[in-house]
Amino acid sequence: MPAPVAAPAAIDPNAPAAAPVPVEPAKVDPSTDILKQFLDQEALPYLAAKRGDKLRLGSQRVADDYFRALKVSVTAQWHADVERLQNWCDERRQLDLQTRYQHWLHGWLFVHAPISFVLLALTAWHVVVTVWRY
Repeated sequence: MPAPVAAPAAIDPNAPAAAPVPVEPAKVDPSTDILKQFLDQEALPYLAAKRGDKLRLGSQRVADDYFRALKVSVTAQWHADVERLQNWCDERRQLDLQTRYQHWLHGWLFVHAPISFVLLALTAWHVVVTVWRY
């Protein structure tokens, strides 16, 4: 059986007003603003650039420093997202390096192929001269 509910107390208009209870302002987490600023100014331009090696995050050492400072600046709940973003930037840096290697290797073909053809021609000439001379 439910307990009986007490009737509300009558409000006395002559009673002194109660002191207002101070309300604490809601604490705003600055992590989102820090992450937005980092994404807008550093990460997204680096990930969208045609050549990322010219930007700050294109250097491994500088990127490590940036992400270390970013992890210190944000709360622990954002650390996994910061690490994911760091992995994306690391992959981009590795793709830039592979692209650079590919350009070097394709450029090397312009040197290697003509020299190989000349050596083949000289080898054939050497065979012909050796057979006819001896």
